[in-house]
Amino acid sequence: MSKMGLTTYSKGRLISSGGMFYIEATWEGKPLNLIVGKHYELRIAEPNPIEEMELFYGEVNQDTALDWIEADNNPNSTSNVGTGEWRAGNLATYGYVCFPERLKWINCDYFVKWTGTFGEPCIQVLSDPKDDTISTNIFCVFKNFNAVTSVSLAATTANMYCFNKLPLEQEVTYIVIGKGKNEYYIGQVRSKTAVGSAIDVKIEPTSLEEVKLILNKL
Repeated sequence: MSKMGLTTYSKGRLISSGGMFYIEATWEGKPLNLIVGKHYELRIAEPNPIEEMELFYGEVNQDTALDWIEADNNPNSTSNVGTGEWRAGNLATYGYVCFPERLKWINCDYFVKWTGTFGEPCIQVLSDPKDDTISTNIFCVFKNFNAVTSVSLAATTANMYCFNKLPLEQEVTYIVIGKGKNEYYIGQVRSKTAVGSAIDVKIEPTSLEEVKLILNKL
């Protein structure tokens, strides 16, 4: 997810992803649309499915690059993702089954239920840009559930950034990806979400291939 610059938020609430897809259809190189009222079947292998899983569509809004919207617009309903068994060749597979009525960004997620304390953890981005001008993307990747968030607040002081309303005392990886005039930069720190002093994350010059390799391991 962080490799594509995507986060897992739905109207300000953190969600954990069970499978994220970008689906498109073409005919002779031209994009096709799904007929209104029609759907297709999407299967996601998962031996231990979660009952609270829901279907989401990705939509662009003014605040984030992509926001995940519940397909049924009903936060109290989780009936649009079921479970089933199918065969892939000679292999019996079990997992989620859903029926999207849209193309493009599709996600099966559940809302993260957190009864503990929320806070706004901050990180301090350290770098030695020399004559370079670096633009950055900053993410927080959770370890215990498949969720990613990005900074939603502008820098409070020089190169200090804060995340908005995260569950505290969770194991995460803070990762900063930078793009300069001629080089890429990356830095990461494993920590726990907490408020107080900021976590220092130093970014170093690297190649695009190394950035992709690090993100693939998250």
